[in-house]
Amino acid sequence: MMLIPEWRQAPRMLSVQFTALLVGWLALPDATQLQILVMLPITKDQATGLLAILSLFGRVKAQPKLHAQGIMPVALGERIVSLSGSLARMLRLAESVPAYSYPDQLERMRAIDEARGALSQHEAFETPFGQ
Repeated sequence: MMLIPEWRQAPRMLSVQFTALLVGWLALPDATQLQILVMLPITKDQATGLLAILSLFGRVKAQPKLHAQGIMPVALGERIVSLSGSLARMLRLAESVPAYSYPDQLERMRAIDEARGALSQHEAFETPFGQ
C-alpha cells in the first residue's frame, strides 16, 4: 500500500474531516443521536447519508489552502522515460514535502538544493549534445 505524498496533511483534508464526523456519528448511542435529531428536521438515516455525501464532496473539492502551505500533488504513477524526467520528479517530490516534516529547515533546503543541482548539472551536460 502506498500513501499519498501529502498524507501528513490528512487531518486538514475535508474528506477526512467529514469521514471522521460520519464515524463519530455512527459511534454515538441511539439515544444521543435522537437528542441531536430533535433539533434537526431530518431522520437518522438522512443524517447518516448527508455525512456520507459530504465525505464524498470533500474528496473531490479543490482545497487550495493545502497547496498554499507548500504541498504540491505529485502523480506517483507517472511514467518516467528519461533521466531528466526522473530528476525533475525528484525535485518536485523534494519541494512537496512539508517543511514541518524536517527537524531542521536547513536540511529541507539542502535536499531541495541538491535536487536542483543534480537536474541543472544533467541539463548542462546534455545541452551541447542535444543541439
